[in-house]
Amino acid sequence: MKKTQTFLLFLFAYQILFSQTNDTVKYQWPVTPFNSPQALAATFCEFRNTLSSDHFHNAVDIPKADGSPVYPCLDGIVYYIDNTSGSNSYVRIRSLIDGKWKHLTYLHMIPSPSLLVEQEVKKGETIIGTVYPGQGHDHLIERQLVTSPSGSGTAMNN
Repeated sequence: MKKTQTFLLFLFAYQILFSQTNDTVKYQWPVTPFNSPQALAATFCEFRNTLSSDHFHNAVDIPKADGSPVYPCLDGIVYYIDNTSGSNSYVRIRSLIDGKWKHLTYLHMIPSPSLLVEQEVKKGETIIGTVYPGQGHDHLIERQLVTSPSGSGTAMNN
């Protein structure tokens, strides 16, 4: 029994260690100025007790005035648009990087009415939406690189 447990533990650790993709994708901020330091209102993995259950914050919050334009951090393709959830409306964009897909989600925004799913967008050029009134920030969620364009990966932040 002990040998089986040890083997399973080794197998699990091996799978965790060697199945990770080295994700070192660099990108600009989704709000101006794009390539200068930005203040953060909240960071990834902060403890929160603001919902019905305790949780960790799954993004970085970049303060910006309500109504400010939000841009894609990378060139890519619009994967999903949710414009029905009020302050929780968002746009998810996928970008092809060295044969793998990176998904970035921009939350607490009003998606641009002219934006369409499968539309190509350019970093720093295409306005994908504006900061939702009363939110005062863009909530940027980064997901790990994946091999399938329809796979969104696990949430993470570098």
